[in-house]
Amino acid sequence: ALLENPDAYEDVMKITIVYQEHFHAPLRKARTSIKQLEWMIPTQDWAIFTMELPVKLPCVQLATKEEFESIQPYDHIYSMGADNGSGLFFREGVIASTTAVDPYPDPKAEISPWDTYPDNFFRVYQSHWYGASGCPIFNRAGKIIGIFDGYFKVNHGHPVTHLTIATKGHLILEALTKTQSQLTT
Repeated sequence: ALLENPDAYEDVMKITIVYQEHFHAPLRKARTSIKQLEWMIPTQDWAIFTMELPVKLPCVQLATKEEFESIQPYDHIYSMGADNGSGLFFREGVIASTTAVDPYPDPKAEISPWDTYPDNFFRVYQSHWYGASGCPIFNRAGKIIGIFDGYFKVNHGHPVTHLTIATKGHLILEALTKTQSQLTT
């Protein structure tokens, strides 16, 4: 549809950012357009985009690979999101596995990026539902260790909502660093 109607492409590229300048500040909105779109690492599951905003927004730090690998079994992790558009949530959980290898693959299920690249993802044991995709997962230091991506589909193809998949945050950090170096050279 985008190829048939170039104006539709422009509408997709226009976005509204809703933000707060600090924790207790009122909500503000900024309308902008995505200037450049670049896919992340071989999964091509998440995109990096550049845009101009009227203010510089404070951002949460992404954890490095070493910080991710320092997480031990049963260390608490935290997430924010919006399940099924029902409002924001904040939950606590643990990492179930540091890869996305599915112990019970469904031979009839569609192949997902985490099936092809299991080392780029990890499994989280924490309650989630549709709408959590794209939401951050934090370590105890408040750094982003991952971004929710999907569910394992076991039990005859039905989603198991307590065993979700996340893209590793350090891969996003590496992709952003690479993109930044390309923009400055």
